[in-house]
Amino acid sequence: MKPTRHILLFLFALFIILFTKPDNTLAAISNTRTPIEISTAEELAKIGKDSAYSLEDNYILTADIDLSGRNWEPIGGYYGEKGRVSGNGVFTGTFDGKGHVISGMTINLSGDLPYSYYYAEVGLFGIVGSGNSNDYAEIKNLIFTDVNIKTEFTNGYTAVGTLCGDLNGYASVNNVAVLNGAIYVNTKSTANTVGCGGVIGECRTESSYLANVNKGVTVTNVYNGADVTAGGNDTNHLYSGGIIGRVAKSYCKQISSCVNTGDISYNGDEGFGILAAESENNIYYTNVSNCYTLSPGYGQANGATALTESTLKNGALKTGLSSSVWQAKSGYYPMPSICFNNKISEGIIYLSGINLTYASGESAEHVLTTITLPKTAGNDTLTWKSSNETALAVDGYKATADTMAIVNNTVVTLTASTASGKTRAFKVTVISENVMSASFSRNYAQVGTPLTVNIKNSGNLTFTYTWKVGGKTISNKTNTYTPTSSDLEKFITVKAVSTDKSAAFDLSMYCSELPVVYLDTNDGLAVTSASNAKDATIRLQGNEEYHDTSGLYSGKTTVKGRGNSTWSFAESYNLKKPYKLKLNKKSNLYNMGTGKNKHWVLLANVIDHTDMRNELLYNFARDIGMEYSPATVNVVLILNGQYVGLYELCEHVRIGSSRVNVFDWEELGEDIADEVAAVENVNADALGDAMKMDFSWRTSKKFTFKNKTYDLNKYYNMSSIPKFTGGFLMDMDFRIGNTYKYISSFNTDNTIPMFFRNPEYAKTDNEMMTYVKNYLNSYEAALKNEVYYTTDKNTGQTVHYTDLFDLDSLVKYWMVCELSMNWDSMKNSTYLYKDITGKAKMGPAWDYDWAFGNINMYSGTAPFVITGWHSNCDAFCEQSYQYYQWNRYLIKDPYFTLKAYEEYNRIRNTLIEDIIKTGGIIDSSEKKYQKAANADDAKWQSSYNLYSGKAIKADGTVFHTQSQKFNDAVTTLRQFIKQRVAWFDKQFLITSGNTDNSVKNLYKSFGNNTSDKISITGVNTTVNKKTTFTAAVTDSTIKKVAFQIDGTQIQNASVSGNTATLTVDDTMLDSSDSLHIVEAHALDSNGAYMNNKSNFKVFEKVVATPSPTPTATPKPTVSPTAKPTQTPTASPTDKPTDVPDYTPTATPGDNSTAAPECSPTAAPDGSPTDTPDSKPTDTPDGTSTATPDITFSPTAHPLGDASVKSQKTIISVKGKSKVKRGKRITLKVKITNPDGNKVKWVLNKKAKKLFKLNKKSGVKVKLTAKNRKGFGKIKVKYGKLTVKKSIKIY
Repeated sequence: MKPTRHILLFLFALFIILFTKPDNTLAAISNTRTPIEISTAEELAKIGKDSAYSLEDNYILTADIDLSGRNWEPIGGYYGEKGRVSGNGVFTGTFDGKGHVISGMTINLSGDLPYSYYYAEVGLFGIVGSGNSNDYAEIKNLIFTDVNIKTEFTNGYTAVGTLCGDLNGYASVNNVAVLNGAIYVNTKSTANTVGCGGVIGECRTESSYLANVNKGVTVTNVYNGADVTAGGNDTNHLYSGGIIGRVAKSYCKQISSCVNTGDISYNGDEGFGILAAESENNIYYTNVSNCYTLSPGYGQANGATALTESTLKNGALKTGLSSSVWQAKSGYYPMPSICFNNKISEGIIYLSGINLTYASGESAEHVLTTITLPKTAGNDTLTWKSSNETALAVDGYKATADTMAIVNNTVVTLTASTASGKTRAFKVTVISENVMSASFSRNYAQVGTPLTVNIKNSGNLTFTYTWKVGGKTISNKTNTYTPTSSDLEKFITVKAVSTDKSAAFDLSMYCSELPVVYLDTNDGLAVTSASNAKDATIRLQGNEEYHDTSGLYSGKTTVKGRGNSTWSFAESYNLKKPYKLKLNKKSNLYNMGTGKNKHWVLLANVIDHTDMRNELLYNFARDIGMEYSPATVNVVLILNGQYVGLYELCEHVRIGSSRVNVFDWEELGEDIADEVAAVENVNADALGDAMKMDFSWRTSKKFTFKNKTYDLNKYYNMSSIPKFTGGFLMDMDFRIGNTYKYISSFNTDNTIPMFFRNPEYAKTDNEMMTYVKNYLNSYEAALKNEVYYTTDKNTGQTVHYTDLFDLDSLVKYWMVCELSMNWDSMKNSTYLYKDITGKAKMGPAWDYDWAFGNINMYSGTAPFVITGWHSNCDAFCEQSYQYYQWNRYLIKDPYFTLKAYEEYNRIRNTLIEDIIKTGGIIDSSEKKYQKAANADDAKWQSSYNLYSGKAIKADGTVFHTQSQKFNDAVTTLRQFIKQRVAWFDKQFLITSGNTDNSVKNLYKSFGNNTSDKISITGVNTTVNKKTTFTAAVTDSTIKKVAFQIDGTQIQNASVSGNTATLTVDDTMLDSSDSLHIVEAHALDSNGAYMNNKSNFKVFEKVVATPSPTPTATPKPTVSPTAKPTQTPTASPTDKPTDVPDYTPTATPGDNSTAAPECSPTAAPDGSPTDTPDSKPTDTPDGTSTATPDITFSPTAHPLGDASVKSQKTIISVKGKSKVKRGKRITLKVKITNPDGNKVKWVLNKKAKKLFKLNKKSGVKVKLTAKNRKGFGKIKVKYGKLTVKKSIKIY
């Protein structure tokens, strides 16, 4: 071989080694390329577009870059297939910012992606990634300021972050900071947001590209201060995070040393401080360490440590934040050191840390004298400017208030500026001390009644007056104006100016026949979040109906959005939004409720244009006797001075003495926290909040808070705490998979999804979760049993379903469900509750904007059912578990049927007739709300074309139409109820005169049948204190008859000559009712209940109430019906149809006047199987031997009565645990299960020296703290019980 050939072969082999070795050698050569310098925005934009600036190259920034004024297109483009690590559009090189700043990056993208399966990946880069473990894509040493990103895609999937949309494969981000800015992603929820982060959209490497998925991704030493507001059409997840919007497919190699101080939200709910995990799977938090997020309200802390602002700004580096990379300065958030080394970012940091210094006793909300202004922010000298020099004049670095120069409290903006043009604004309120004031003579405007301007302490000044109505000046110069009917639903304003121009007043009042609520946010901006509340003030204006000043609250509140689909729907389409209020102090607004509370809601009723459905049904539920139903008043809302529309001000459903009045475990946690805080140096509110989120203290009697463990027995009588047998408020909802919001949840044996409204964190106490699961599963087992008995899973006792749930509440709640034909009933917004003692109860009634057929108008495809039963209407089964909802079983019980029949007859000609009669509730409400509703329609009717559906004309004709305005919508409501009541009358046969026939007709209407093999041929009620029942059988296999009397009492009788007879004492009859029912169930030779062989008869007999309760007869052992043959669906359908296609459907061709009828299907057997059997086949007592002749006697051990007798009397002291010197304090004793003793208050010696006893009356005591510091103990005695409370004077 020639030498030349040897050389050529050698060189060829060397080439192969260097350039074709898989995965690493090319990388080595690529990484040795000389970095390309980037110094301008134009050069930055060339990456991936210019052949000299490839996506595989290495880059360094050599200067700060300002991207202001351009709409930035992400490097590599912004859409393509998911999870890529290489190829077209993926940046696989390196980018070293060298500590430079990219400022003013603005991205504004919207519209359709080319394909619905495409992913939009949006940021400075679209995708950063690599498929080569030896050639990492890397971004480092980079700072962003003034980020402004907005995307609103209409299809596909979206991932957005300041740095990149996707970070995939083998990729590293280190030492990157996003100082400030705002990111808005798909807020109209029309596309699927799969990840929205302050820095990175998502880490979502597709396994088809790289088997190692995300296990090569590292994110270290990253800071985010940008706010993230994300939305999406997937309401089951919260894919937004401060650092990473979502981690999916696998956990990352390392995510550490990250800090978030941005406000993170998704669809109005609080997002995640560091990262969101795919499907809330905690495995994706593996390898997350030493990460911190600002708390509360800035993002859930999963995988991170939540710290308060003061802790984050205390100047100490947190664990894992290396001093070689991070810097912590007192008064500032910890930042990567590069931020302090760059003049642009340093200036922003220092400017964010400046504060105003107020005079003693003053604050931003109360300025009377001077404010000292900071001179510098870091190395920058500041200049200050006031927005109102008259009220607050700036002289150098002092702002001086002139409280006599203003006649009203005045908000002033003080703005600090640096030489480079950076600004920071502060809002303060200067308090007027001018004794002159102006006010209207009345709290509300009324047509025909003069409205006068009264000016106090005006001295010799005279005034001229300029009046405006609806913004138009009227010819009236006097201080009095009399409103006319044409002024309704308009603002009446007047400007009073003294003739010498030295004083001026502006007054405004909204003129309405309804009460008016004025709500003003402190920042003057709209409410945009359902998770983060804004500080605000609220003032109630009355009317002729609500004019008692004690109910006209005026003061501080917080406000945020509320609702699930309601909020997201309103946000997406810019509609009327619902709000949740938390007042600064308890109040009974408009005196509508039974007591004071801080928590209220403003319901928008955006899809109920009658604004009546909720009010009608809440009042109906209360009138028929449900224990609690929310009080409500329709009002006009003025938000930040602007008319918003007609709203429903309503009590918020929650546990409380004037709401759902059951034992409050969360309140107990707060009480114990107060006692601990009275002795220890700990914040009572913070400790109380922590104890409400972890109920392990209930059994352990200990609690660890901020690394200190407290033995609670030292501060509180823990032995007085009752066993968990109640004190819960539950709600049914198909969205319980969203564990970020539905925190403590489970599915019952019937697959019914339930979650705890209160205590919200019951999942931290296994006893709480187990008890409620067992309770509801026992209820379901009883409903599925042949004779409605089961073994209580909590107590082991044999119980009837009415031992577990109050029968009256079941009947009344059923009546509300059926009359309203509500789409949501027994699907979501379905409440139940139970106190420590007694039985569970259904209610309160809630959420009826889809009732009376309105769901069809909203969706266009949902059933418009006037005739038929809600309980067994398959067309209403949006979720699979609705086929097994409880009402389906209740209507199989003849005893329940009788009670439903009685209830309807009791209320038909009064409460129901009052709703529909001429001049009744609907008619009077229509007249009452007419003007306000017209104004509401005028403002919002442009949105009514979002949906269409079926409605009813005044002549009863059903037709298809666009969503209706007020009067037409009221006509549909009125006609629907009238036609439904007419159908009810036929089912209940209220005019038949034969109760037994009527009840049997109703029973058959429910889809049930009685047997022709057995019948009750006689009921003899003539014998004093005895009743005899006779049953006839025509089937020779029937050997015994089980007589079930008034639903619960059971005795057996043998068949002889095709007849069975039983005589019982009248003590077995329900003495509270003159109507009774006896059921006859066929038993075979083995004593087993025979399927579909039962009958019943209703009879009348007045029974005297027995004096002492007789000794209980023995109870048989009854096992529940055998378990279903098929396993229930693991979880209900998780794709609700709440948000329909809002494109109006075409008007149908037919104009049929008949509303569709929902025919009942076969009643289920209680087992979530595909084809339910109508009757259980198992013998109730679980044996094959003959049933013994013994008696069921549920009164021997009903759960409610037994638990009442076994419960202890419990006392606790409510009230603050600390008080300022010279201030008053009120303490109150709360007594659970009182036993008639008197309350005695005792002050120890020290307490007598520290407090003056002002008033002592029963359960309350009022004390005044003397002018000295110290601790005093107050002792409360109640019989043999004693509880102490320590109070600190400071």
